[in-house]
Amino acid sequence: MKTFIFILISISLFSCKKDENTLNDFDLFGRLQSGTGTWEFESLTQKDNSIANSQATNQAATFEFVHFYIRTSFVNSVTVESNHATFYNNNAMQQSRDCEAEKQRVKFDDGNIFGGEVWTVKENNARKQVWTRTVGNNTSTLTLKKCNCKIPDTAIRETKG
Repeated sequence: MKTFIFILISISLFSCKKDENTLNDFDLFGRLQSGTGTWEFESLTQKDNSIANSQATNQAATFEFVHFYIRTSFVNSVTVESNHATFYNNNAMQQSRDCEAEKQRVKFDDGNIFGGEVWTVKENNARKQVWTRTVGNNTSTLTLKKCNCKIPDTAIRETKG
């Protein structure tokens, strides 16, 4: 019996030393890019915080779906991988950005130091994501749902290889 208890304690102590990122405790990007990596726009609402008891209003969609994936780039003969998101609308790419997605926040970089959009994760499910973002007096709430959206074919083709 003592041996059994010793083995259980050893196993539990061994698992405590694992890197948190390998356990995906703080990595939302793995969930976002899993499967097809595509998430469909469901809704976007905005609320004015400067008005007491203001109601949230629906906003027009700026994209139909977003595709999360790991992008490989070549920088000075070095292969660099980065988490990336591409937004699509009307079967065309709207914009493409590097993306940091952690347990409580998602950031879409705009290329500037301290720049980009930062969203707070309110709901993190395998099939649904709800994020909020406050700018000035306005709080936006974005809802995405997992989809099998077809990524449009691009004109870029491999010429050698």
